[in-house]
Amino acid sequence: VSRVAWLNRTTILFTGNEKWSLDPRVVLLNTAVTEYSIKILNVNLYDEGPYVCSILTNKKPESTKVHLIVQASIKRTDIHRWCVEAGENEAVEMNLLAANLALYSH
Repeated sequence: VSRVAWLNRTTILFTGNEKWSLDPRVVLLNTAVTEYSIKILNVNLYDEGPYVCSILTNKKPESTKVHLIVQASIKRTDIHRWCVEAGENEAVEMNLLAANLALYSH
């Protein structure tokens, strides 16, 4: 993997380790060389929507998309296919494994 970026709608959140987002609640998690994870603290209704992780390898660019759904009354985090649900004011992590482009949440 030569380059990676996280986007929300048309906003660039991170390119590599460089943060472009001004939102202090959005952080990059340094977990493994082939894993590119972001965490959003105190999720609110405005965070709802699509998130995309794009990777540029020596072969070709690839992207994985996840849709975050925020529900004010929910007290847990679930994943349904490519949708992540989180309660308002909870934290949510979105992870991308470069090895197989598997996306998961916790």
